[in-house]
Amino acid sequence: MLARPLPREPFKGQKRPPCTRYTEVELVDTCWMPHELKAPCPNALFEHQGKCYAPVFSAQAPPQSPGQ
Repeated sequence: MLARPLPREPFKGQKRPPCTRYTEVELVDTCWMPHELKAPCPNALFEHQGKCYAPVFSAQAPPQSPGQ
């Protein structure tokens, strides 16, 4: 299985620091959620120093349409 390293650039909408204390970690200037699984990581996760991480995305405001 090939390692899927953290990307060098953030994903569109990925959360930037400050990361949420205790639940998120800052890696390559973005926020990541550590996962219980260890490397090798499944395709949905990324590997960094033998651990698996999922990207954290900023919450978006719900769309508001006129007249509601």
